[in-house]
Amino acid sequence: GDLCGAETPASFHRPPYLSSDATQGGNWPREFPPSHAHPACTVGVHAPKVVCDASKCSEHLGQNWRRGVPIEIIPLATEPITLKLQAMGGTVKLRMATAKMGPIVTDNGNFILDVDFGAIQRDRSQTLNTQILAIPGVVDTGLFLGMASKAYIGGPDGVRLMTKSSL
Repeated sequence: GDLCGAETPASFHRPPYLSSDATQGGNWPREFPPSHAHPACTVGVHAPKVVCDASKCSEHLGQNWRRGVPIEIIPLATEPITLKLQAMGGTVKLRMATAKMGPIVTDNGNFILDVDFGAIQRDRSQTLNTQILAIPGVVDTGLFLGMASKAYIGGPDGVRLMTKSSL
């Protein structure tokens, strides 16, 4: 579908941006076009809509949500990717399963690294995403930069709608 939850819809992404980081389900490469897909694939009627509660809103990606940016990787590349992400300033954790031993395995047979880069400033988000995607063995990131057309933010006073034009 074209409706998703989000951990951090970042209101700092002013037009033409309305961005979030991935849900923690680990299936975003199948839920959305890859984050490096052509912009025409992610706009208009089929652009994802974000749904979350007001506690998830922040000025910067990674400001409130400190579990890190989810990054799907090919298992054989875990060690070199981890070293590269640490060199980029990230704190890397391999996402572990809770109902079985070992790491979570995605629907694609891959692992997920949760990488905390701290608060990611707007001017750094696209560059960071591009640098991560350039690492051999990275399948995709959970940064959805400028992909959402709308965000529905639930709060104590009801639901607030954010659109690219209303930011």
